[in-house]
Amino acid sequence: MAISSRVVLIVTEEERTRAAFSRGLAHEPHRVLTASRISEALERMAAEPVDLIVSDTLLPDGPGQAFLRDVRRRYPDTMRILLTPVAGLATAPGTTWSSAALSAARSTDWSASARTAGSWPGCIGRSTRPSPSPTPSCT
Repeated sequence: MAISSRVVLIVTEEERTRAAFSRGLAHEPHRVLTASRISEALERMAAEPVDLIVSDTLLPDGPGQAFLRDVRRRYPDTMRILLTPVAGLATAPGTTWSSAALSAARSTDWSASARTAGSWPGCIGRSTRPSPSPTPSCT
């Protein structure tokens, strides 16, 4: 497996969730880092550039939304994804994806051919912007 220079940081207190993301991304050409706390994540980001952060909503040392706002301010080129429970979608402040967008993302074919055509998982390294379309896309 070739390792790319792209770095994905998974931030969640739950060891099983960190392990599941690590296993799920093991065959992707990206390095996966993990952190269980905001402070640990910020230390990792200070040590090396991170291309994508996937953060849980509830972290032991603060809310994930505030953490990602801080990341946006400090590291504006780093993409950010907030993990929320389904019930939390309507109440998570600052989130940009609707239930329809998440359903579209879950049902989309994210195969290698879709990634090379510019679909969301192939966006690492490019800017993403919310769009009227329910399917996340790169700009």
